[in-house]
Amino acid sequence: MSAEFGSGGLRNMKQLFILLILCSSAGVASGANISAVGGAMTTNYADGGYYVTHTYTNIGATNFIASGFGSLDCEALVVAGGGAGSHGGGGAGGVLSNGSYLVPAGTTTVTVGGGGDGGNGTNSVFGTNIAYGGGIGAFGVGTSGTNGGSGGGGNGSGGAGGSGTNGQGYAGGGSSDNGAAGGGGGGGAVGGQGVSVARGGDGGAGIANDISGTSTYYGGGGGGEGVEHSGSGGTGGGGAAHSSSAGDSGTDGTGGGGGGSNAGPGSGGSGIVIVKYFVPPRPARKVSGASHIRSMNGIYPRSVCGQ
Repeated sequence: MSAEFGSGGLRNMKQLFILLILCSSAGVASGANISAVGGAMTTNYADGGYYVTHTYTNIGATNFIASGFGSLDCEALVVAGGGAGSHGGGGAGGVLSNGSYLVPAGTTTVTVGGGGDGGNGTNSVFGTNIAYGGGIGAFGVGTSGTNGGSGGGGNGSGGAGGSGTNGQGYAGGGSSDNGAAGGGGGGGAVGGQGVSVARGGDGGAGIANDISGTSTYYGGGGGGEGVEHSGSGGTGGGGAAHSSSAGDSGTDGTGGGGGGSNAGPGSGGSGIVIVKYFVPPRPARKVSGASHIRSMNGIYPRSVCGQ
């Protein structure tokens, strides 16, 4: 069927109504067979289509809701909450990157982990992708940091760093001297070792990821306390340690570990979940057997409907 427009006006209102229905119900917007909502959404035009990014920063559980049919091939970054400092630095939250994760239509659970406040950080989740919270730094002399996405730093002679999770983080630093505190593990490196009572270990460096469109470091470990020189926080949101004032907290949204301090350790930073996928352009196509639309200015292909 074709709709005809003459110089005297519309010949057939019914034909126009049908034409409008065809134009508005031809398919899912942007040419995808599936679309999604959830988190803070941004779009960026590139490679002939659109990259859609969903960013989740609010602590707790929410959803990624995909509608349509088929599945989305997503890139995902899942960062857990960092562990709190003590004397040893807090371990960073696990940093888990998945370059290809198929998300079916329906509801997928998203959880953003909180930073530890006197304990380990909490896990972050996207579907089956689970990043584990960072370990807390050790407190007593000769005690070890706890395990986590990255391990917390140990304290005192024989105090070992906690273990990290394979593929997500590294172990916290240990201590080679009574009274020295190790730094927390990071997403990209082991925490620094406490080498003397005077000097605490630095937090392990985080790891860079550009899923957001900007290369950003996530998962820095917290520094370990030292009497004269306390450890710095690892790149990627790790909190610095202090001896006479409270340790710095890890940066929220990075999963950084908290800095150690006898005066009051820093809390871990909260995590983040980022999901990204590509929406290709939708090719022009016929709808309901119609191939052209006739207007008073000529014959135009069906693509004038945005198809």
